[in-house]
Order: sequence, then C-alpha cells, then structure tokens
Amino acid sequence: NRFNNGEARLLVINSLAGGIGLNPQSCANALTLERQWNSADEAQFESRFHRQGQQKAVTSTYLIAKGTIDEYFIYLV
Repeated sequence: NRFNNGEARLLVINSLAGGIGLNPQSCANALTLERQWNSADEAQFESRFHRQGQQKAVTSTYLIAKGTIDEYFIYLV
C-alpha cells in the first residue's frame, strides 16, 4: 500500500509471490532479476502492473547475465 500511495519509491518482490494478489499498478517500470520455468508465471507477474488505475505505459525488463544460466532460461521460457 505504501508503494501504491507514493510513500515508497522502490518495491522489491519475488516474481512468484508478486504474481499473486499484488497490484502494483502505480509502477510503470518493472526490472526483473529472475526468470521462471514457464511463461505463464512470468505473464501473470507482468499483468499485475496492467491493472485498473495504471496511467502509464508499462515497461518490463529482464536482466540477463552473460555467460550464466540466465541465457539458457531465455530459450526455455
């Protein structure tokens, strides 16, 4: 609630937990540090930012570390 009310500028959440019951519609920029095993979990998380009350275009970025398993996850998901 503090984040959505503008009292906090940064929200740190796990994408699986954040994909259920959380509506950070006041956030227009999501920076994700982890990939999930399936695209449905990622889509569920990303859709949390596209809720009623969102007034900006949402940008969702996944950070991928070169030379790590992150590169492999891109192709799995």
